[in-house]
Amino acid sequence: MAFAQVFGKILQIGGGVAQSTGSLRQGLAQATQFEFKSQQARNNAELARQDQLLARSAGQVERSNISKEEQLLRGEGKSAYAGGNVRLDEGTPLEFDIAAAEQAAVERERSRDEEALRIQRLETERQGLLAESKLLRKAAKSTRKSAQLQFGGSIASTVGGAMSSFGGK
Repeated sequence: MAFAQVFGKILQIGGGVAQSTGSLRQGLAQATQFEFKSQQARNNAELARQDQLLARSAGQVERSNISKEEQLLRGEGKSAYAGGNVRLDEGTPLEFDIAAAEQAAVERERSRDEEALRIQRLETERQGLLAESKLLRKAAKSTRKSAQLQFGGSIASTVGGAMSSFGGK
């Protein structure tokens, strides 16, 4: 085989290796992108978990404020009765206290329901983000493996094709 033919085969192998390396790098870059998106989803899931804690805390504060308002309302009612500023047809102090307690109980129940809904919505969001993260990690692993296998196969094919012509002459 002449020098020009050998040199041509070497260039063919070099070109095949360069092309295979480019494909490998592209696959690895795509896998890295999947890993990055997976980490973003995990970070967002953690933020959703923290938002759940904040929602729980906000609900507790709201119910505490409702209790304080109830105590103020009861105090105002007692002061009004003591000062004679309440007409007899508006009920007794006990009825006023019962009404204030019932109103506060309704408000606390509403607060608990709203808190539970916020927490459930955030948990659903968190679970979705964790599932997305898991799928993206699997995609990254699969893409990385596929790129590596494709690289190996392409190199073997390029070298094998070039070498077969050496054996034939």
